[in-house]
Amino acid sequence: EMRAASVAASLTLAALGSAGNALSIGLICSGGGLGRAAPTMALILGMCSANLVSTALLLPVIAASNLSGAWLFGGALCRVFGYVVYVTLTGESLTLLALTLAQYLTVVHRVTAGTLRRRLPALVAGPWLAAGLIFLAPLTGVWETFAYDPRRGYCTLVSASRLGGAGGMFLILVSTILGTLMTLVIVYCYSAILYVTHRAAPPRVTWGLPSLPFLGLVAADPCLERVSPQFVTAILYVSWSHAATNPIIYALSNTRINRLWTELCCRYCRRLRRGRAEDSVG
Repeated sequence: EMRAASVAASLTLAALGSAGNALSIGLICSGGGLGRAAPTMALILGMCSANLVSTALLLPVIAASNLSGAWLFGGALCRVFGYVVYVTLTGESLTLLALTLAQYLTVVHRVTAGTLRRRLPALVAGPWLAAGLIFLAPLTGVWETFAYDPRRGYCTLVSASRLGGAGGMFLILVSTILGTLMTLVIVYCYSAILYVTHRAAPPRVTWGLPSLPFLGLVAADPCLERVSPQFVTAILYVSWSHAATNPIIYALSNTRINRLWTELCCRYCRRLRRGRAEDSVG
């Protein structure tokens, strides 16, 4: 029953998230230079692209693994898959921090777009380089490893001394540092933005909220032995849900993306009404 629920959740998030992220990427890239209009838009584009990797590649593989009840693609690909999962999720989180800092510097300290644009390569590449380097340790087996975990239903970070179980001290360390850093930076920066602009900023803050429960869970119980499989599954897919909900949040929190989404919906509605009118005449 839990595997069936995991398959349904994975495929639902994969379908909705792939459509939403692909549309967001298309709108940003084709929206009259929107992707070049502000440095922060390049970071949003990077997050959409990372979310698309999660929904179009990682979640379908997780669904297939849960459906069969075992890993189907060999030991080498198991390690690679686990590495890609953690690099993607960590890279997204660090990109969110870079985006938060860019917004903070622009609004609170009046840093110009030109100055940020000169730092853009570091802001875009830095999070992914850091994430890739962090998880080289388990990829190479230096500290823990990646293997199939039946409690999660896919290849993930596990303790080398207990293959098939959840990760140990490495996962505690990474989860604690990342969760604490995300909480402190996001709360401080957007509180300062709210104070300066007197505008609410909850949509941007909610970009990182789905990841925090899972980070807290693995930091407190890295072996996942003190909680039920049902609770683990629920928290796991709350964490994965960010890949499907982020495109909606982008539309709500960015007026330019919001306008492009509205124009797209209006064009679709006009085309639909025109098609119905032609059918009725025919």
